[in-house]
Amino acid sequence: MRTRKLRSYVVVALCAWSCGSDPVSAGTQNPPPGTPPPPNAPSDLVMYTTLDGPSAVMSPASGSGTGITIETLPSNDFVAARYGSGLRTNAIAERILIPQTDGQTQNVELERGTIEFWYRPNYDHNNNLKYTIVGTGNWHGMNASSGVGSLHLGKHNLSNQNMIFLIFYDANAVRWEHNVVASAYGWKAGDWLLMRLTWDFNVAPGVQNLHLYINGAELPLTGEVSRGPQPIPAERSSERMYIGARDVQGGIIADGIYDEFKVWNRVIPPS
Repeated sequence: MRTRKLRSYVVVALCAWSCGSDPVSAGTQNPPPGTPPPPNAPSDLVMYTTLDGPSAVMSPASGSGTGITIETLPSNDFVAARYGSGLRTNAIAERILIPQTDGQTQNVELERGTIEFWYRPNYDHNNNLKYTIVGTGNWHGMNASSGVGSLHLGKHNLSNQNMIFLIFYDANAVRWEHNVVASAYGWKAGDWLLMRLTWDFNVAPGVQNLHLYINGAELPLTGEVSRGPQPIPAERSSERMYIGARDVQGGIIADGIYDEFKVWNRVIPPS
């Protein structure tokens, strides 16, 4: 584990919410509650922003705000969300960019960790279009000599059967694509989804190192499922975490509302 200085140790309760259907499906379109769950352990939350507005993003409760940028149109597009306000990304290039580190404080640990956030898509899961949701690092992993890896989550289009994709590039630019088939999950426009992604690239040989959960239920991964230890680059101030759009060149958007974005430096499955 690399050494880090944490600016603060604000901690938020884990919430794992089962949708009560099989396969994983509905969230809720009911009016959101007014306040998030009270803070409690663990103390290894390295990035936490409520996404209530620009000040909450630029001065996160945990982690470093140095170098964070908000790219939305209209400017500062924050709307009613699961708890208070959240980020709306419904057009090309709308996103928040968070540096992996500011040189002293890490906002993510690439060897192992957990990302959790609320997401309300503006689309049904089987609408035949492609979306990017969240990620970190250069999308294509650049090249082996650069030592830059990446991890990105999104939804495929019709040509890829509306599967969820979880694409990982290691430090040698080897690509692993994990998928969740459309029959194994589901959501409707307006559903609130608790998304959780965990990774540990120091696991023993043969052990699955990436896991994806929606509303507390783990989704089965198919395709090039990555197992065992993998070579991982160090965090860089020039590399970002992406909440929303992956890039500004294509027409692939996030098209949803985000709330309560958290990153831990260890694996935390739903309780």
